[in-house]
Amino acid sequence: MIKILSLFILLALFGCGNDNEPSGNEPEEENRIDWYAAANSSSSTLANLFWNGGGKYFNYDSNGNEDFHYWPQAHALDVLIDAYQRTGETKYKNYFGQWFEGVKIKNGNTFYNEYYDDMEWNALAILRAWQVTGETKYKEAALEIWEYIKVGWNDNAGGGITWKKGQEYSKNACSNGPAAILAARLYQEFGDEKIKTGR
Repeated sequence: MIKILSLFILLALFGCGNDNEPSGNEPEEENRIDWYAAANSSSSTLANLFWNGGGKYFNYDSNGNEDFHYWPQAHALDVLIDAYQRTGETKYKNYFGQWFEGVKIKNGNTFYNEYYDDMEWNALAILRAWQVTGETKYKEAALEIWEYIKVGWNDNAGGGITWKKGQEYSKNACSNGPAAILAARLYQEFGDEKIKTGR
């Protein structure tokens, strides 16, 4: 019993360190990551290596493959919007209008796509462009895409948006998750109950 009590006393005495002393869990100063710089580097790299200036869209990869894929365009636009909001640098904002024009042209002069989740991601990004710029074309495009998306609703499997046009049996999280987020954001932004419910 005395040994156990002595052990507790030793632990109490030596376990109480100065709160200002490093615990050993903090990274050393030279190993700390500057997340702001990392984000800026990533955003610049995306723009410098993937942007197709002639086509005004983002290439499939950074190795010269200029294939156009509709849905990743949304995520690239999101990165540019994040960069603009983070830095306030107009070099990022300057891509928005070019992206809007180029992606639409490359997609057959429309934002419509047979894959509902693809349209949802693009509508979410375009809605953010509206929120950042206040330019009407982004608002109108987001609402237009929402009209395309609502057509994908059917009552199969209890309701929801189908994954792809013509595959009404296919209900996936990838088509219903972003649709729910988009519906909520459109309602928050514009307050139209028809936009909210999709009916």
